[in-house]
Amino acid sequence: RQPVIASVSLGAERRFYLRHKQDKSVVKHNLASGSLLVMSGNSQSDWEHSLPKMTKCTEPRINLTFRKILI
Repeated sequence: RQPVIASVSLGAERRFYLRHKQDKSVVKHNLASGSLLVMSGNSQSDWEHSLPKMTKCTEPRINLTFRKILI
């Protein structure tokens, strides 16, 4: 399975991390308000993703995540 997940970030800019499961390399992206992040292909099976807490961030942020769910 290779699900496609789309995520829209609105509000405060946040740092998004991807860490490769095998070689542990890290990729960082800043998600500004209005950013669209699409994870597809092997991104779910090969990478771990996170959005770490930012203690100095006081502005609000909303994330909308879209995925297809089969029942």
